[in-house]
Amino acid sequence: LDSPLPISSSPSSSSSFNDTSPNNPPPSIRLNHITLKFASLNDLAHMYHAAKAGGVEPHLCLNHGVTASLYYKLQGSKWEPD
Repeated sequence: LDSPLPISSSPSSSSSFNDTSPNNPPPSIRLNHITLKFASLNDLAHMYHAAKAGGVEPHLCLNHGVTASLYYKLQGSKWEPD
């Protein structure tokens, strides 16, 4: 987004969205988590090896029982291929 979306905790909020300062920063929405689904464990392993060859390694690997997940932290966001 080019500009943050206004978010208010209540319709009668006393602060104005145009009133921004260091003590009253504008509200914002940030991306926290992206999940990428692969058709097979082999496809997930191929992505892992390609990322590792490029110097990118997961910070966490988990077997959830029904899925296996690799967690990456890239540019402040979390990526979860599973």
